[in-house]
Amino acid sequence: GYGGEFELTAAPIEDLQIRIAAAYTHAEYTDFPAAQVFLPLPQGGNMVASADVSGNRLVRTPRYTISGGGVYTFDLFGGEAYVSGNVFYSDEIFYDFLNIFGTDPYTLVSSEVGWTTPDERINFKFYGTNLANEAVAQQISPGPKGAYIIYERPRTIGVGVEYNF
Repeated sequence: GYGGEFELTAAPIEDLQIRIAAAYTHAEYTDFPAAQVFLPLPQGGNMVASADVSGNRLVRTPRYTISGGGVYTFDLFGGEAYVSGNVFYSDEIFYDFLNIFGTDPYTLVSSEVGWTTPDERINFKFYGTNLANEAVAQQISPGPKGAYIIYERPRTIGVGVEYNF
């Protein structure tokens, strides 16, 4: 396989920092003539077989990922406030050698707003993750009786307080 990554961090104006990253991975099996595979059956479950998967994409390896985010900080009531956001995009990911069981491309968005006291001991924050509430498979495990899926956490909204000793 081959690939590449690009990362950029910049501060275009005072108190604003932005990040951009992109990765490309071309990872395929070059010689894998007898892989254990699972073929979905019409009545449910999967037939276990052996197959040549040479040329198929590597398991758990998206071809493209792109992420970006930023944080803006400013003085507020003698302390420091911030607003941040992040976006992550992934191309499809396969979880089996035949490239049957996988995820569609997806995007995850998160954000946080917070304020730190002037003595930097307490941080109050309001945050949200997976704001678009995307159903994203974290893992898919095929087997003879079927396949089970573990999903990423759904939309999460919360508040937090951190105290530094």
